[in-house]
Amino acid sequence: MSDLAALIYGGGILVAFSYTRFNRISYETGRRLDRLVNFLTPDKLRARRQVGFAYFIYTLVLVLTYLVLCAYADLLLPLIGAQAILPDQGASGLPAPAGNGQSIAVPSATADVDAILTTGFAPLGEPVIKYWTDELQPSETVTTNKGDSDSFIEPQISLGLALIMVGLAPAIPALERADEWLRMVAHRMAGIPTWVIDASDNLRSNAGVLGIFRKKNGKIEDNEKEEETKQRVSALMVSPSDVELMRKLRDEARLSLGNFDDFCLNIEVIFVAAAWFLDENLHVSNSGDKLRFTEMEDELRRRKDALISMAEGELSRENLENLAVEADLLASDFCVLIALYDEHGVIQPFSRRPSANARQKEARERLQEFLKVLHDSRTEPMLRQRGTTLALFWTLAIVMTWTAAWALLWPGAAEFNLIMSKMESSPYERMLNYSASAFNSYGLAIIVAITLRWLRDTDETGDGLWNWENLRYPSHWTRWLPQAAMLVFAAWAFSTLMMLATYVFLSGLLKHPAKAEEVWVFVQLSFEYNSPVALRGAILSLMVVILLDARQRLWIDAFRYKRGENPRRTDPLRLARNARVWSELSLGNSFVWATIGAVVMMMTGALTRYLSFLAASRGNRAFDAIDAGLMIWATLNCTILGALVMFCVSEALSGRSFVKLPAQSGGSPDNPAAAET
Repeated sequence: MSDLAALIYGGGILVAFSYTRFNRISYETGRRLDRLVNFLTPDKLRARRQVGFAYFIYTLVLVLTYLVLCAYADLLLPLIGAQAILPDQGASGLPAPAGNGQSIAVPSATADVDAILTTGFAPLGEPVIKYWTDELQPSETVTTNKGDSDSFIEPQISLGLALIMVGLAPAIPALERADEWLRMVAHRMAGIPTWVIDASDNLRSNAGVLGIFRKKNGKIEDNEKEEETKQRVSALMVSPSDVELMRKLRDEARLSLGNFDDFCLNIEVIFVAAAWFLDENLHVSNSGDKLRFTEMEDELRRRKDALISMAEGELSRENLENLAVEADLLASDFCVLIALYDEHGVIQPFSRRPSANARQKEARERLQEFLKVLHDSRTEPMLRQRGTTLALFWTLAIVMTWTAAWALLWPGAAEFNLIMSKMESSPYERMLNYSASAFNSYGLAIIVAITLRWLRDTDETGDGLWNWENLRYPSHWTRWLPQAAMLVFAAWAFSTLMMLATYVFLSGLLKHPAKAEEVWVFVQLSFEYNSPVALRGAILSLMVVILLDARQRLWIDAFRYKRGENPRRTDPLRLARNARVWSELSLGNSFVWATIGAVVMMMTGALTRYLSFLAASRGNRAFDAIDAGLMIWATLNCTILGALVMFCVSEALSGRSFVKLPAQSGGSPDNPAAAET
């Protein structure tokens, strides 16, 4: 098997088994979830959109780690205790005794230097401008065992690493700990398991709205007649025998339990939830997803039957206290189940689908009231997270699509041929090289930027303020400027690091200890030339984040206005103005953002291309006609890309295609301000 085929096959193994590893528990369950841990895998604890984004980040980092370990196996594997998978004589480019291989020149620091000497996306290929690295040309040859190897990575290394990382080979402690940490971070990004615990607490705090027992001033009353109880709870669909048992427990508990009111509320939750969902008296909207929780339902049904058996026996004080403890745990677990039903769309209490009969209608209204506290507590955080996945998807899709188009169109071919000093080139070669460099410079930058924003935007400080400062509507320059600088630096640094890692590996210098001193010179020259290219991706990522912040402010304010809510005492005129702007977003607004993106990226493309020229020339020659032509292609490429990304993301985050807010409760915005941009 060739090196490249083995590397790709190993990556495929990693991706194929990544979801199984992602779906392993990475958290301490504690008392809240230890009873259900066998029935609730991480992918069941949040909706698919949150799990999908966290899984994408987890898999991406896993694959990047795999590629880096493969590329730098000789250096990194001994450090993590994985030297056993190295070949007997190391990687395929190391020196070997004379006569065991063929005599070839040592790869010089200029090998694949076109990966550095580039314009638009820094494509990889054959060198053409060598004047700035002439001093790195080797003066000797060595014998190698390269054979027919085509990527300098032994199949034993790539396949062995893949099998180890997915758990099909003996584990390496360092890799195992890194995988656990990465999985824990990905789970926290999706709110696993913290969200379901908070949701369960919110539901339990609202159990009083179920209304099986009559309450006065928040206290359970015991002087209600049996017929009155049965009439009031008919909408809850609880059987008469269960109602009678609940009345018996209420009467016994009043004299024996100090937490009498809590006990009664727990009993209400248990019997109502069991009647609605375990006995399926309440018709649900998505019975298909409900099947995912069958095992959990069976466990809760078993525990409910055991609780009834305890209640029907002798109720001494000790037995009643034990029953109260079990009821508390069971009510908490039923609230977990209901929260998960709502999260996965199994129940849709606010659906406008007509009810089958009057009892179904009453039950749905009671369910709406019960779940209202859950929806109110998560609506704004949910709105804050909306758009993140869309912005990331559209940016990556446009970048890679435009890159492929640029490689196929005449401008891309002309640029590529000019760099490589060729009369013609293969479109597949151009697409491969442009796409690889575009992902390093643009794709990784947007992934880092969006992930940082998501992590900070879903977290709150101790005083209830969001950690993320809205870059479109900042409160003060001392808050937004450090944040914007941090975002740009993180995106730029990660992209630059991955580009340098790629070029150093392709240079082959690390395979030859005799040439190790040349690595640092090569890294310096590569950094000076390619770091401006990575800056383009960081600037584009910043603009996407600003657009996402702008739209987030509009749809959250529109939601508050239409719901008549103002939790942070926001200026009412601002809410009305932004609600109006959100409802009136048009195609013209997207063209405004596209123009901004085109102008900013045009200046960025020209500036970064000139910085790359300075790094390449090193003051030895003047800016000539060839450099001017390369700058024109780079500027044109960046301009069109910036316009396409900003236009498409703006359209994806508009009210016409993105999110439909609840109907306005009344009135209309007065004196709305114009435009968001």
